[in-house]
Formats: sequence, structure tokens, C-alpha cells
Amino acid sequence: MKSAMEDIKTEIMKETDNPVSEIKKEIEQVKQSVQEVNPLNDIKKDLTEATNDIVNLDKKTSISQLDDAHEGPVSR
Repeated sequence: MKSAMEDIKTEIMKETDNPVSEIKKEIEQVKQSVQEVNPLNDIKKDLTEATNDIVNLDKKTSISQLDDAHEGPVSR
């Protein structure tokens, strides 16, 4: 009888150990993926790209005051 109780006990412990270990593995995977993502770096990267685009756009759209070439409608 004692042996049967021990067998049942070990079987129950095996069943409970597996989900706990699986949950721990999943938690570790989530922690690792969060470290890889790091949204602050993504935001900083997006901001620097946006400011670079704005600076490049300003450089392209600068108009020389001495240039007579004008495209578009002219009111006279």
C-alpha cells in the first residue's frame, strides 16, 4: 500500500513539474524576446531618421534668391 502511495505521489509530482518547467521556459523566452526588442532603441532610431529626412528636405528645398528660373503660375 505504501508503495502504491509513493507511485501515485511521484506520478502527481511529475505532472506538476512539467507545466511548471514549461511555464518557466516560456517566461525565460518572453524575457529574452523583450530584451531583443527594446522599444526605446526603435523610437530613438525612428526619431533620428525623421530628423535626418527633415534636414535633407530643407537642404533640397533651399531656393537661391539670385536664381531667375521659376516654375509654376506667375501673376502679372
